Amino acid sequence: MRIWLDQIKNATTEKTYNSFEQLAAVIQFRYQRFSPAAAAFVARVWGVPDENDRVRLAADPRHHWVNPILYKREDAEATWREIRAPLLMVLGEESDYLTRLGADGTMEALRAANPNAHIVSIAGAGHMLHIERPEAVAPVIEAFLDAH
Repeated sequence: MRIWLDQIKNATTEKTYNSFEQLAAVIQFRYQRFSPAAAAFVARVWGVPDENDRVRLAADPRHHWVNPILYKREDAEATWREIRAPLLMVLGEESDYLTRLGADGTMEALRAANPNAHIVSIAGAGHMLHIERPEAVAPVIEAFLDAH
């Protein structure tokens, strides 16, 4: 709670970039599976010029803040089990997110936590699979929507 309160007291500083090209280079460094064209496209979508002729992300920097409400895994899983609508979970097979989850990032654990989910893994894709492998992701989404 103290960390969250301290965040509120201090001004949020946003990282800015000299240009969309610089932002694209940063994006491509972070997401190395992106082609230069994909990184440039994402930079134009994610970035906005500011009043100083620099580029900032078109997102609220507070989304990285510590949450003031304690996350309880048991509560989250209980909520997930109550989902009744068709649920599609599309994962990049090479996502570092799954690795960071450890044992919770396995297909078995994901199926146990989300028993009603249709889980699909996309080969050759990481966390940003919709940009890295759109030709593989789109048919999965279309088939799911057609079935439901």
